[in-house]
Amino acid sequence: MNTNVSSCSSPRMRVYGTGLAHSLGNLEQFCQVVDHFQPGTATQDFPPADTSCLRASFTTNTLRRIPHYARMGLAAALDALKVLPPHVAQKDVGLVIATAHAGQKNGLDFMDSILDDGPRLSSPTAFSHAVNNMGAGLLSLYLNLQGPCCTVTQFELSFAGALQVAGTLLYGNQAPLVLLGCMDELDTRFTKLCATYLGAESQARSEGAAFFLLGKSDGIPPELSVTWNAHVSTAKPSPSQPEAYGITPISAALDTLLALHAPFTPLQSISCTSTATHQQAVIHVHR
Repeated sequence: MNTNVSSCSSPRMRVYGTGLAHSLGNLEQFCQVVDHFQPGTATQDFPPADTSCLRASFTTNTLRRIPHYARMGLAAALDALKVLPPHVAQKDVGLVIATAHAGQKNGLDFMDSILDDGPRLSSPTAFSHAVNNMGAGLLSLYLNLQGPCCTVTQFELSFAGALQVAGTLLYGNQAPLVLLGCMDELDTRFTKLCATYLGAESQARSEGAAFFLLGKSDGIPPELSVTWNAHVSTAKPSPSQPEAYGITPISAALDTLLALHAPFTPLQSISCTSTATHQQAVIHVHR
């Protein structure tokens, strides 16, 4: 779906619940760490996101079939769905996933299998887990989400684009609620090969999944909306990436979580600009 529409604004969407699986821990731990985090001081990659909480909801055999990328999404999505209103059946909820690069590990594993063994002996498992909509497919399957389901891959603008799609589904009466998630995985092979795209070596790199359960605006805060091609003077740089230009989608999603939950953050607008098209999206947090 093309969200590159000039001067386009989404309607407001109520935030019912949120969830996070991240290298820095759960939402409470993440807010505490970022409160003392100084951008530009970390040089190492953070550890993998902890998804051990899934053992309480899924069997070991089931988890073996789910790659780490999708596990992060499952862990965060389960938290967001805890506040599902009783009048909405979970099966009717729509699902929109935002990602810049999807499952890095399986994508690189698939390419390695081609280089090592040739196309005829390449790994079918790695291939099926490397496609960008793999995460949305597995989440809809294991969470029994039978509403509309799609993945938005728009690099820096992925999260803003997914927020626009969520508003379209809600106000087009395609789903009573939409589970919006932003997921990106960290693989050291990728960070070494794509250091220029990822930013300066001084920037800390992390992985995670941030989820939001959204509904139509009913006047009850907090709410989210997104404006395209708008340069808003109140937009602040990302706490995790000091330059708003080129902010990654997971950073935009994390900053939105901070604006919703962390009392210390001044963020009410998060600016994201595409390094390729120079298009800007501004995510607004209405509290």
